[in-house]
Amino acid sequence: MDLDHRPSRGTGFLTDDRAAWEGGDPPMTPRTNSSFITNKQIALLHVAKKQLGLDDDTYRAILARYGRCESAADLTQPGFTAVVKYFTAMGFRSTWTQRTYGYRPTMATPAQVDLIRSLWRKYLCQPDEGDTEIVSQEVV
Repeated sequence: MDLDHRPSRGTGFLTDDRAAWEGGDPPMTPRTNSSFITNKQIALLHVAKKQLGLDDDTYRAILARYGRCESAADLTQPGFTAVVKYFTAMGFRSTWTQRTYGYRPTMATPAQVDLIRSLWRKYLCQPDEGDTEIVSQEVV
């Protein structure tokens, strides 16, 4: 194998567990960069690790058992899904989609959505709970 064409992250190889069970050396299969998880997904795993209070040994044991790798950088998409399902079963809850409305390129940010809602309420002459100016005028 030409070493100049190795993947940039992780070991670049997947092992076949069946061969290890049979006592032989596992065959190494090269994988492409597209099978790796994204940096945001790695960050999500680290947030889950912190939220669940996992030590490094436990975290790596979970990666080995459910993701079949030693490091988050070596996870594939199916492995990532399995690890996140396990973390969810352990009690991890991501708050990412609650306020950001998910990843929405070219869409309004949460602050812009709040501004639009506030302007719409003013247009309809409805009081805005967060707007002290309008609320104080109505009391007078």
